[in-house]
Amino acid sequence: MVPLTRSTPLRERLNRVASNYGPAKSSGAMALCMRTFFRRRSHSSSPLSLSKGTGLLLACGCVALICALPETASAQTLARPGWVGSGLTQETWWQNAIFYRIQPKNFQDSDGDGVGDLRGVAQRLDYLQSLGVDAIVLEPPFDDAGFDDLLSETSRRHVRLIVELSPGTTQRALAEARSWLTRGAAGVYAKSSLAAGQPGTTSDLMQALRALTNSFPGERILLTDNDPTAATSRRGQHNELVDFSLGKGSTALETYRGELDAAQASPDVPFVLQLDEKTVPDVALAKILATMLLASRGAVSLEYGQEIGLARSTTSLPTMQWTPANITPPKPPEPVAVAETPKPTPSPQNQNVYGAFVPYVPPPRKPAPKPIDRNTGEPYVDPNSLMGFTSGTLPAQTSAPDHASINVAVEDENPDSLLNFYRKLIQLHRGNPALRTGTTSVLFHNADNALVWVRQAPSGTRTTGTVIIACNLSAKSTTLSLKNDLEHVHLRPGGLRMLLTSDKANLRFQTTDQVVLAPWSVYIGELRPYD
Repeated sequence: MVPLTRSTPLRERLNRVASNYGPAKSSGAMALCMRTFFRRRSHSSSPLSLSKGTGLLLACGCVALICALPETASAQTLARPGWVGSGLTQETWWQNAIFYRIQPKNFQDSDGDGVGDLRGVAQRLDYLQSLGVDAIVLEPPFDDAGFDDLLSETSRRHVRLIVELSPGTTQRALAEARSWLTRGAAGVYAKSSLAAGQPGTTSDLMQALRALTNSFPGERILLTDNDPTAATSRRGQHNELVDFSLGKGSTALETYRGELDAAQASPDVPFVLQLDEKTVPDVALAKILATMLLASRGAVSLEYGQEIGLARSTTSLPTMQWTPANITPPKPPEPVAVAETPKPTPSPQNQNVYGAFVPYVPPPRKPAPKPIDRNTGEPYVDPNSLMGFTSGTLPAQTSAPDHASINVAVEDENPDSLLNFYRKLIQLHRGNPALRTGTTSVLFHNADNALVWVRQAPSGTRTTGTVIIACNLSAKSTTLSLKNDLEHVHLRPGGLRMLLTSDKANLRFQTTDQVVLAPWSVYIGELRPYD
């Protein structure tokens, strides 16, 4: 391997940076050797100073020794730009991650028995990657067959795996957590109810789990629910995230404003924002709640199917709805080659005699062209021809209401669907520094039936400006004036460059003096102050 020098191209040097998500690889040790043997010598000579040639020989020998060592089994090793260990940012991977909670039995069936499994989750990784998921949280119970294969596939797609611990004794929870972390999970999710009725307290269990996750390399994390009994020992834990629910079944403005303020008020406790499980809103309100999640500070947790508006029951978990029928159609049988019968050789005829009458046979008709989808401009594809939940028989209780319209296949082709709105929001959440790490100021516009907040970009950011988010929580259009609000947060008025809207009626040019919102709509714009 060619030694790293100052003349080595930046891309090559970055490619050799070891990821911190797992034990150090040879690239990190090689860099240490290079820094040791090629550091600039002082002017005063030292008995331990090495000549350039000697240093080169020792460095090459060190590299050869490292390359000869076998690689140890480790957790997922990820080094994509923007993740811990890539060398391009100090931001830890989980600070603004998108967590996607999956119950494998209800997500995807890979073998046709009507029950989802981990191999089925692996079949849907392309979809999760298109959504923008950073980590998958596996909910028990599930069969661990296929876990190692799933771990390998998620690593290739830069997605981490986190496992929720099963109910049981405290010792069982610790043993289970150690097992998953040893197999390569990026972390564990522990509910405070794990310690219910067991010797010790919730705080003792959480403290033991924190010590366990900290003992593993690679920025492993501990996810917990927002239990006040464990809060006293939580501060100072840099790798623990706490659930925080928004939209608890109410559309009251005071409820939403209070939740937004509370979510931003505790910078010492990293929150994972999520929607209340009992909330099943319509599409317009669902887009507003999605905006509250993804335009606020912190990481976000999504329940499977939330991005398509899948209804959730208080008694049973829904089956993920991939197509209207949710059945994978059988593959068409391959055509069987049939030997052609040789045509008889016509006998020679007398040219002075008419031949036998041959009726006219019209040429075969060309197949009619497939209709064009007006939304995409592409030939229409029957949604039920795509892969559904299972190739076998669907259980009777899995029929979802509104399954003809609320499914991935149909929403994927509709640019105005809830699914595509989530995709656009997640893209903004990832790429806009103001939305990702900026400060939050919630404005008071209850008289206008509007929920408005401002995300100011962190200091030193030059690629983006302040972002203003406005949501109309009424069935009537409303017009907002933000001039006085901006003065209170020391911002100048100006125009707004539209980043995302949930309603085409909001596409008009907006300014901070006059923001016009359609009923039950969202507008996200970047502030461009007047000169």
